[in-house]
Amino acid sequence: MPPFGSYDAGGSFTAAKELAERIRKTSPFSIAAIKRVAHAAWNLDPSQADVLEEAAFPKLFGSEQSVRMHTFLKQQVSTED
Repeated sequence: MPPFGSYDAGGSFTAAKELAERIRKTSPFSIAAIKRVAHAAWNLDPSQADVLEEAAFPKLFGSEQSVRMHTFLKQQVSTED
């Protein structure tokens, strides 16, 4: 139930609860990596931030999954050009 009664302007409280639940189900290692990259990339150009993200997130997976993820990311970049 939203604070201060049942009023939930625009559903924002409900959306925040749903987001919090998704985050709660996420691996603590993933959350830590997201926070590190977000903090480090705060004042970087998006392309530089992408490099940090691409380096950080494959480490969260096994080697086979890491290779697949790296390949997927490269395909995404090539389709955006």
